[in-house]
Amino acid sequence: MKRGKLWIVFFGLLASGVLLVVWNYQSANTWFVRGGTLTFKPWRKESSNKIINYTHQKRGFGTEMVNVTKEHHWILMWRHPWGVQTEGPRDGKDLGKCTITYDQKRLPEASAVIFHYSGLDRETMPWKHYRNPDQLFVYLTMESPSYIQIGEHRRTMSKFDGGFINWTMSYRHSSDIFSSYFTSANTIFENGKQKVEDLLAKKSRTGLWVVSNCKLLPGSRMRYRYIEDLIQAGLPIDRYGACFRNKKEFAALSPEVLHSYRFYFSFENALHCEDYMTEKLWINGIQSGRVPVIWGPLKADVEKLAPPGSFIHTEDFKSPAELAQYLLRLEKNETEYRRFFDWRVNPDERTKKIVAQHYLIREEQLCDKLQRPFSRKYVESISDWFFGNETKECLQN
Repeated sequence: MKRGKLWIVFFGLLASGVLLVVWNYQSANTWFVRGGTLTFKPWRKESSNKIINYTHQKRGFGTEMVNVTKEHHWILMWRHPWGVQTEGPRDGKDLGKCTITYDQKRLPEASAVIFHYSGLDRETMPWKHYRNPDQLFVYLTMESPSYIQIGEHRRTMSKFDGGFINWTMSYRHSSDIFSSYFTSANTIFENGKQKVEDLLAKKSRTGLWVVSNCKLLPGSRMRYRYIEDLIQAGLPIDRYGACFRNKKEFAALSPEVLHSYRFYFSFENALHCEDYMTEKLWINGIQSGRVPVIWGPLKADVEKLAPPGSFIHTEDFKSPAELAQYLLRLEKNETEYRRFFDWRVNPDERTKKIVAQHYLIREEQLCDKLQRPFSRKYVESISDWFFGNETKECLQN
């Protein structure tokens, strides 16, 4: 009788040990589930503020790199940005060896799934779908930490920690996929000299500023005050946008008027956020043939991404009044003003290399990377990746 009881105790302890091992395994592998059923997680993790590269270790075998052999890749946009059907790349867009889809039924066969930051919410988590261990989950944002920290997304970010995200896609130069606003970079050197002459012949006005956000963020208020100080110092600036309740008037401006401005005030709504430069610099400034006057990003960040000699940075001046006087002098001195276009006419190797960073759109870059072997990695904490190394100026509220 005693021997029988001992056997019962032995098997009870053995069963408890097995359950404990399984429970611990599940706790460390929460993202590879389907309806609550564990599969496995092929990546190990380390510190929460790094993106980690590791050898891929499946049970029974391991390789250092993922060797892609597919002839065609589906890239699944999990949802349209902000839930707006007109936002994001076109459904069915052909990228050569890749195709964009919004059909979530294609999840099992998708090589990569892009999650716009607005789609990482309580509706998405907890994850209810099977995840192929060879799939890449990509986090996409084009917003600054200064903006995202005030919304719901900051509070839900931690739900996606522990290896849910593999790659990052953003305006940051350090992202796995660098996403640029400079959409016409690959044609910027075409007809360089003639293009510059045509642009300069149209210049007759001083400064243009278009802005929709006056007060939402600390940076919004700071840039507004800076523009006010420039105007007070005698610099003519035409201001448009929702901030000034004249969006219709701006929309009615002719191309001739728009091309006549010498300077565009590329003032972001965030101060000193890493690499945060938007269409204000690339499209409204450089791409449109106006010299951008920059406020917001650190000058060192701008120099990594913008052609040398193509911009003016506010932090090179002691005050708005000093900057205003400099711009007024440039307006009267065409020789000096023309120098801000030299990079278009005679680009050196450094300029070509910097501009080449902007050639491929983000989905094209992702498609290209999917066709080449890549090392296993994941972001342990997307919140730490996005906010962890930012400046205090960027995160002030």
